Amino acid sequence: HYGTIYGVYSLFQGITGGIGPPIFGYIYDTARSYYLAFIASIVLYSIAIAFILIVKRPKPRQIAPSN
Repeated sequence: HYGTIYGVYSLFQGITGGIGPPIFGYIYDTARSYYLAFIASIVLYSIAIAFILIVKRPKPRQIAPSN
């Protein structure tokens, strides 16, 4: 399952790495502070941690006996 997990992780990392800086810049331009951006990041990281803790471990594959 490593490839699937890494692929999904990389997808979201790429998306957030691309849209994060412009969003932080917009928040700084409108609020003249990064405070709201950091608070939003903490909230989103907290939600991500909750999802990680909720996900169940996949069942191991059953290997068929060889004849």
